[in-house]
Amino acid sequence: MMKIAILHGYLLHGSGSNIYVQNVTKELVGLGHDVHLFCQERHPENYPFIKKAICIKNERIIEYYHSNNTHGATLINPDLDLLPVYVMDIYPEFKQVKLFIELSDEELEEYIKRNISSYTTFFDKFQYDIIHANHLVMMPYFASYLNQKYQVPYVIVPHGSSLVYTIQKDPRYKKLAIEGLHNATYIIPGNANFRDRILQYFEKDLPNLQEKMRIVPLGVDTNLFSPIPKEKRKEVLSNLINKLSHVPKGKPKRDELEFIKKISAMRKESINEVLTSIPSYSQKAPDESITDKLRGIDPLSERILIFFGRLILGKGIHNLLASLLPLLTWYDDLKVIIVGAGPMREWGEWFIHAGGLGNIDMVKSLIEWGKSHFNDRKEFWDAIIHFFESQDETILRTYHFNPSRVIFTGFLNHTYLAPLLALADWACFPSLVPESFGLVLVEAASCGVIPVASYFSGFKEILDHFKERIPQDVFSLLTIPAEGKAIVFKLIDSLSKLIEKKPAIAHLLREVAVNKFSWKSVTIELEQVYLEALQKS
Repeated sequence: MMKIAILHGYLLHGSGSNIYVQNVTKELVGLGHDVHLFCQERHPENYPFIKKAICIKNERIIEYYHSNNTHGATLINPDLDLLPVYVMDIYPEFKQVKLFIELSDEELEEYIKRNISSYTTFFDKFQYDIIHANHLVMMPYFASYLNQKYQVPYVIVPHGSSLVYTIQKDPRYKKLAIEGLHNATYIIPGNANFRDRILQYFEKDLPNLQEKMRIVPLGVDTNLFSPIPKEKRKEVLSNLINKLSHVPKGKPKRDELEFIKKISAMRKESINEVLTSIPSYSQKAPDESITDKLRGIDPLSERILIFFGRLILGKGIHNLLASLLPLLTWYDDLKVIIVGAGPMREWGEWFIHAGGLGNIDMVKSLIEWGKSHFNDRKEFWDAIIHFFESQDETILRTYHFNPSRVIFTGFLNHTYLAPLLALADWACFPSLVPESFGLVLVEAASCGVIPVASYFSGFKEILDHFKERIPQDVFSLLTIPAEGKAIVFKLIDSLSKLIEKKPAIAHLLREVAVNKFSWKSVTIELEQVYLEALQKS
C-alpha cells in the first residue's frame, strides 16, 4: 500500500481532468492505497469513495465531513479565496475566479504562497510515498517544491488545457511549468499525440524530457457506457425519458417552434437576419422538448446514427450533415441523433430542414453564409462545397426526407448520454481539428456502437487499438480523411456500407474498451508507474 498525495486544483465533476481525478482516486482507493486528494471540491457527500473532508484555514485543519466508510480517500481543500483557471467557467463556491493569464504578479504570488502553506501543513504531519500532480501548471510547480523539501518523488499527468490556454499564452507559466517538469520523475501523457506536443513545445528548454515520458491512456467508465440488450432497449429509453423530464432544460420549446416557423417561410436573403438573432439559452442543458423528441424513436425498428460533441466547424458537423442528405433519402428507417450545443446548432437545423425538403438553393446559400461566419479556416468548407459542385443538380434535387428524422437534443451529460448512445448502431466523429485523446470513440465502443471517425491525431491512436481486433475490410469503413475534398463522399460511402450490412464487431469493440480503457485498467497502469518512480528514487 502506498500513501499518495494527488494535487488537483479544481473540482471532481465537469471537465475531463476533473473526471480523470475522480475516477483514478476511486480506483486507487479500491486497490487499497491511502489517498490524500488536494482539490477544491466542496461536496464530498457526492463521492462514496471519500471517507472524510478537510479544509485548511489560516494553517488550521478543520474536518467538515466524515462518512461511515472504513476505507476511503481524504479530501483536502487548500485555503484559497481566488481560483485561477485555464478556461473561464462558473464556480459558485468562489467569489473570485480569474484566468491564469489575467493574474497580476501579486495575485500569482499570493496563490503560490497560500497553496504552499496548505500543502506543507499536511506534509509536515504525514510521510507520503509519491505525489501525483495534475496538469502542467501549477500543481507540478508545487510538487517540485515539496519534492525538494520532503524528498518525495512526483509524477505529472498533463492535460491539454493548461498547455494551450495558459503556458503557450503567458511566459510566466512556461517558466513555472519548466521547473515542474525538470524535477519530476515521470510525465504521464494520455497518448503519443499529446506526448509529442509536449516534447515539441519544451524541446529547447528540456532536451532530456523524452526519457521521462510514460504513456498511460485516459479512461472511460465502462460500467456507465455499456451495451443494452435489444429486448431491454424500449425499457431503457422509457427510463431515460422519465429521468430527463425532471432535469433543468436549455432551449425553450417555443423558441424551437418559432425557429422552424421562421425558416419554413424565409428566403435565402434572410439567413443572416435569422441566424444572428437566435435567443440565448443554456448551452449546458438538454432542450425543453427532448422528451417529446425521444418518444419519437423506436430503438427496435429504426437504425440509429449518433453524433455527440460541440457543434462547431472543427468537429466537422457540416460535413456529416451533408452526408445525411442522400443517406436519409436512401434508408427510410435511419434516424440521426445530434447531441451537443454550439454556434452551428441552428445553422445545422436549417441545413437539414432545407435539404430534407429538396431546397438545394437554400442549402447552398447556407453554406456560403457559414463560410463567411464560421471562418475558423476556409479550407474546412472545401469538402462540402465539392460535394454540391461535383453533382448534377437533378441528382441533388432527388434528396428528400422528413427533417424530423434528425433530432437535435441540446447538451447531455454522461449520465443521460450513455444510455442514449447505447441505443445507436453507429457513432460518427468527422473532426477536422486534431483531437488530443478521442475518448468519444472509446465511449461508443464501450457501448458496442461502431465508431466512424477521422483517422488522425488522438483518434488514430484509438482506432488503431480496434484495428488489431477487427477485419481489415471493416476497419477501412471506420476511417475517414481529416482533410481534402473527398470527406463527404467518404462519409457517404462508409456509412452506407455499414448501414447495408452492419458488421458483427460490437463485442470486439467492447472488449478493447474494457481491457485497455476501463478506469480500473488505466489505474493499474498508473500504479505501475508510481512503483517505478519509487524504485528510481
